[in-house]
Amino acid sequence: MPGIAEVAQALEAAPFPLTGGDVELPSQLHKALQIVFSSIKTLAEDEPTGRRTVAPLDRSAVKTMLEALLEAIDQDDPDQIEPLLETLKPHLEHSDWGQLMDQVDSFEFREAEATTKELLKQY
Repeated sequence: MPGIAEVAQALEAAPFPLTGGDVELPSQLHKALQIVFSSIKTLAEDEPTGRRTVAPLDRSAVKTMLEALLEAIDQDDPDQIEPLLETLKPHLEHSDWGQLMDQVDSFEFREAEATTKELLKQY
């Protein structure tokens, strides 16, 4: 499976609407991110101090996660959205994360989409 950066670059370069093999790019990005998220969670849980910390991510990594969140929101499926939101939690302002979570919990996907697009403008 290609890495996150390669899939994200291919997705960014792909014409919209996606056609042909490009249709699978959001799914590939989601799968690659899930592997990373799972690894981060495992590492955080194994930390000997009992404190869970997440290493600071660079702006491009947060942007990539927000783009993956936007793709998940487009599917209107909280089961895809919520794991991404949990991963983003330590990297977003509390108020922004809370707003997104409230919108998803209320099935206000278009509002969550607009909020995510506004956050993307910061990256």
